[in-house]
Amino acid sequence: MTLETIAEVVAVSGGMIHLDCPPATGGRTCGRRCACALRLLGAGQGRSALLLPGSPRTADLVAGDTVIVSVRDGILLKAAGRVYLWPLAGLLAGPLLFRSGGLSGDGWVLLGALSAGLVGYLFARSLNRRAGPIAEIYPADSNPGVECRS
Repeated sequence: MTLETIAEVVAVSGGMIHLDCPPATGGRTCGRRCACALRLLGAGQGRSALLLPGSPRTADLVAGDTVIVSVRDGILLKAAGRVYLWPLAGLLAGPLLFRSGGLSGDGWVLLGALSAGLVGYLFARSLNRRAGPIAEIYPADSNPGVECRS
């Protein structure tokens, strides 16, 4: 199942599109459900805004346009795995590496967990940046029958 939601373009600058939930006016907008869907896509912290890179399809967008934000099946799970598994692996492997190196005190085990966890975090961050966006944007006019589904 593909997650699709309707959003409104707030600004376009430097190849990035700043999106927010459209005002809840009925019709094709989905009010609070849209806010929840955009939070799932990365806005978080109680905000419903999202910043995504543009594409040739979205070159003509301007502030106030309505767009559809779409996420393919499984992409959120893959992104979560990319972000969370590497630091977790570092937290678990760090103490083992330090112990195998002859450093077996509690302080060394903690240092091994924290340092390897940090390395895992930095590696996950670089992977996530190279992976590209998790969502695609296209103008709502290109598919007028789409309703907000989340």
